[in-house]
Amino acid sequence: MNNDFGKLIVKGLNKDNYSLNLSFSQIGPEGIFYLNDCHFFLNLTYIDLSNNNLGPTGIQNFNSCNYLKQLKELIIRSNKLGPEGMLYFTTCIFLKNLISLDIYDNDLLDEGIMYLANCKFLSQLNSLFLGNNSITTEGMSYFSTIKFFGNLTELSFYFNSIEAEGMKYFKTMDYLCKLTSLDLSGNNITSEGVKHLSDCGFLSQLNHLNLYFNNIKEEGMKNFISCQFMTKLSYLNINGNSIGFIGVEYLTQCKFLNNLTNLDIGVNKIGANGIKFLSQCNFLSNLTRLDIGANKIGPNGAKLFLDCSFLTKLTNLNFYYNIIGSEGMSYLSECEFLTELLSINLRNNNINNKEGLKFLYNWKIFSNLTDLNIESDEENSSPSFIRKIFH
Repeated sequence: MNNDFGKLIVKGLNKDNYSLNLSFSQIGPEGIFYLNDCHFFLNLTYIDLSNNNLGPTGIQNFNSCNYLKQLKELIIRSNKLGPEGMLYFTTCIFLKNLISLDIYDNDLLDEGIMYLANCKFLSQLNSLFLGNNSITTEGMSYFSTIKFFGNLTELSFYFNSIEAEGMKYFKTMDYLCKLTSLDLSGNNITSEGVKHLSDCGFLSQLNHLNLYFNNIKEEGMKNFISCQFMTKLSYLNINGNSIGFIGVEYLTQCKFLNNLTNLDIGVNKIGANGIKFLSQCNFLSNLTRLDIGANKIGPNGAKLFLDCSFLTKLTNLNFYYNIIGSEGMSYLSECEFLTELLSINLRNNNINNKEGLKFLYNWKIFSNLTDLNIESDEENSSPSFIRKIFH
């Protein structure tokens, strides 16, 4: 074995000899040859080969590691595999015990998904991460044929190009009935895509849904009302979708979201009126995390937030870039219902002045805060720093 590679093995090998981390090790496709000789790894269950520039040849070489029959988790993200690499992957039938596969950022393209459809040995997979692979509608048509993925509970299509047309195929994938986590971030599915999502009644087990940056707008929120089967959702991210305050008005009709503990509606141009409608969502009383940052709600929005008194379980609040000023901070400091709050982000709110900081310091829950951010200089926005100002 090459001495340098041997050192990497020693460094990356977990003490229990069941996991091996070789991420960012610059091993290249040649390094996989040395891995072929490591037959003492018979009991390995986890390997991370991320960011190693493996390319298609690396996967072709990996096919010789057929002693890795106990492998459960494989991470090969950011390796420039391309469709050809995925073609070689179809021959790795010794990976039949895999339950988690991460092939994020590999330029698989639609052709790569076509080859993935031939990997019937992956029928035990629970988690599959396909983010950032330039998958389009065509790729979704191939994915819709992969019936052997019926054991998946976690699926990520993060930042591809599925769009609304691709969601037409998604609604035919009733074999995904065990999914508990779905990430569709950055796919420009638009409001029409949300309409197709509302036809996916087989997603009744979902507890985690990420729709970040999909251009769904207010019409998308209107369509989301029809996702009544998503009663188990505990996490919902609709950040960056330009839903506006009308979108929050539609949110008031989504009472099936009563189990949510984490809601992100940041960067949506909801303004003060959005907070007014949010205050009518008392079914969200189980929230522990709320992101309403970058919505420019202003001091009026901060005043209206006083009516969200059902948010008694909040531990984390992201309120950044809302331009509330010291006046808004005075209203926020009256939110006595936030007794469980431990972390708050107040950056870019024009409160970093003596008047604004005084309202913050006199807030009854201030002494409970363990994480506070009011400006880019974290040292000068800590609770201890602010206490020094007023002592």
